[in-house]
Amino acid sequence: MDKKIHNHLGHLKAFNNQRRAWLILSFFVTAIILKIVFDWDSFLSSHIVWIFLTLGFSVSVVWWYWTMRLIRQLIEHRKDESEILYDIVQAIRDIQIEVKKLPKNVDKDK
Repeated sequence: MDKKIHNHLGHLKAFNNQRRAWLILSFFVTAIILKIVFDWDSFLSSHIVWIFLTLGFSVSVVWWYWTMRLIRQLIEHRKDESEILYDIVQAIRDIQIEVKKLPKNVDKDK
């Protein structure tokens, strides 16, 4: 169970690192969109629009596959959580059985 919890925490750290990377990327995407909006005429005259359009599509495709991969990982993450909770419940049940087996008059000797 310790290994499962350790792996679980490792996955959470990886999710957080990916979140940070996409947050940084979203800053650049926002800056580029603002540049396009406020300087539309220069983009049209220099044909840079096609470069940004291609980059935009590429980022969208990568983002989509990353999102689908993240959803799959989150489902696996929830499955691991359920297995850990099941192991904890089983351990508690085993302890309850052992406690019930103890003699009832343990404290009466004092």
